[in-house]
Amino acid sequence: MEGSYLLDGTYKKRDMAIEKCARIAFGCNYKAFAIQNGGLCSTSCDAIDDYSKYGASNSCKADGKGGVNANNVYEITKAAKVRLKNLGCWKDTIHRAIPTMEKLHKVLDGKYWTRKEAIAKCVQAAYSCGYNVIALQNGGWCAASKTAGLTYKKYGKCNTCKAGGKGGPWANQVYKIVVVKEKINK
Repeated sequence: MEGSYLLDGTYKKRDMAIEKCARIAFGCNYKAFAIQNGGLCSTSCDAIDDYSKYGASNSCKADGKGGVNANNVYEITKAAKVRLKNLGCWKDTIHRAIPTMEKLHKVLDGKYWTRKEAIAKCVQAAYSCGYNVIALQNGGWCAASKTAGLTYKKYGKCNTCKAGGKGGPWANQVYKIVVVKEKINK
């Protein structure tokens, strides 16, 4: 998982290493993740089944960030509860107000205009990257970035977003993600 935008800096000096790794695991629909050697983040679709493969270790430090060749393993037992604050309908152009998330995250599957649960999947993709503002356009196209809260108004307000909360042609339905509750078991 190292190399993700959210996993900034060197892992041994990373602030909130556990929380950041949890976001990535959650965003990928994984049920577990591990922190090793002070902050190294590891997770996979099989992590919940494979974490005990090499047996238990007494080498983890008390900070919850593992040890040398020793993982503190965390199970995600309940998804984060979020609510969305509707920021309105905003114009877009080919020079996007907010960059696309399409093809950048596996949860954004299939064609966006036929995607089931498009809003929830956009939230999940954005949240796993540490983003808190998203836009949906034209029936499900997903956009988000760390600066989306500053750029979404770039082309002005519009009224062409359709019912259902998934925008319209060149019209972004913009939401702010507000985390209500997050639960992780160690």
